Amino acid sequence: MIKKIALAVFCFILFVSANAFAKSNDIAKIGSDAVIEDGTTVNDVAIIFGDLVVNGVARNVAVIGGDLKVGPTGKILGDSAVIFGKILKSPDAEINNNVVEIRPVKIFSYNFEFPILAIFALGLLGLVIFSAVFVIILLLAYLFTGRIGRTSFYIQTNLLRSLLYGFCFALMIVPVTLFLLVSIIGIPLIPVFIFAVFITSLFGYTVMCQLFGLKFFNIINKPNQSMIWEVIVGFIIFCILILIPYIGWFIKILIWMTGFGATIVTKFGKTQQ
Repeated sequence: MIKKIALAVFCFILFVSANAFAKSNDIAKIGSDAVIEDGTTVNDVAIIFGDLVVNGVARNVAVIGGDLKVGPTGKILGDSAVIFGKILKSPDAEINNNVVEIRPVKIFSYNFEFPILAIFALGLLGLVIFSAVFVIILLLAYLFTGRIGRTSFYIQTNLLRSLLYGFCFALMIVPVTLFLLVSIIGIPLIPVFIFAVFITSLFGYTVMCQLFGLKFFNIINKPNQSMIWEVIVGFIIFCILILIPYIGWFIKILIWMTGFGATIVTKFGKTQQ
């Protein structure tokens, strides 16, 4: 039943997104810049990983991974959303209604003159991120022990189904994002949607780590360990698996999709399917 619903929603979103972008007075680009010339009027604009220059008139504007530059003759009549970018506005430009701007975090304040310092800084940043993810996973295991256990049991009894659900839900991420971009009320919801995907992924990784640890302790004939220890051991196993040359990235994707799908189906372990 859930498979049919997911497929129907996926097709609906593709249909709506395609029709929305099919309008002649709309602009949608991925990986390139766009310019609205003076005297030109555009309805909705969506730019991903590119900059947008507005010298004409636009109704609604959404830019992800780029900057929005509004010239002296530029006008934005509706909503404006810039995620991981900046809004550069001329004094005579007009930007009305709601404006959402999420700037990228400046990680380093200095330019490194020696490559070894840059490599050291990036390595330190990676260690901080790795440690933060590990701590969050442990907190999830401590706070939601029952939910993680129920989700883990679902994966044990429905492994292929969990992977299939995760694959279907993963395919829906990009269409849902595009659908939110072309809708007026959906633009402010994009950060919320991205955060929801992030939290669901972390919960799924926690479940998979617990499952790896559970299987490991069963193999060495030491069952009934605490979930924290299972997650710690499972996290180590997970790190070893994703470091395998050539296939580590593929294993990571499979693990992510399995945990992601089971988390959504069980509603974060709320119900035992």
